[in-house]
Amino acid sequence: LQPHVVKSFLEYCPDHTLRWNLWQADVRKSSKHNDKQYDNSVTMEEIRYARRQQAEILGFSSYMEMSMETKMAGSVENVNNMLATLNEKAFPSQETEIANLQTFAEKVGFHKPLEIQDVPYYRRRQLVELHNFNEEVIREYFPLNKVFNNMLSLAEKLFEIKIVEQKS
Repeated sequence: LQPHVVKSFLEYCPDHTLRWNLWQADVRKSSKHNDKQYDNSVTMEEIRYARRQQAEILGFSSYMEMSMETKMAGSVENVNNMLATLNEKAFPSQETEIANLQTFAEKVGFHKPLEIQDVPYYRRRQLVELHNFNEEVIREYFPLNKVFNNMLSLAEKLFEIKIVEQKS
């Protein structure tokens, strides 16, 4: 269940049931719903408890409030306001996009309501049909070496630093 494998599988697998099974396995990894030896819920609760304790010792009402001290957002309220604004602006577009994708899926023979695991598959098919999208053609314009070097160059300019490869 490597992320790149799950992503590709959900984009290319035409079988709704197989996509559902993989999606279920992916979202349930490390949970109580699978093999107990991989269940990390106890560890997660221990981490949450330790964070809550740390925040209280340092005089904060929550770990999130403590964490905001070192973040650009500044406060939990700022984060919540930004999320509310983003939701207000993006939600109508999301609804339209999902409705268009549902229409496309029905047009190509999928006569059920789209579920979360169906979206990558039909989104990829829609891009191919509407825009003749071909990832391989685009890839030749973005060779890894060139993209990597340009990213390093941009980081050097933005942060006024010099990145030097360390030989080991």
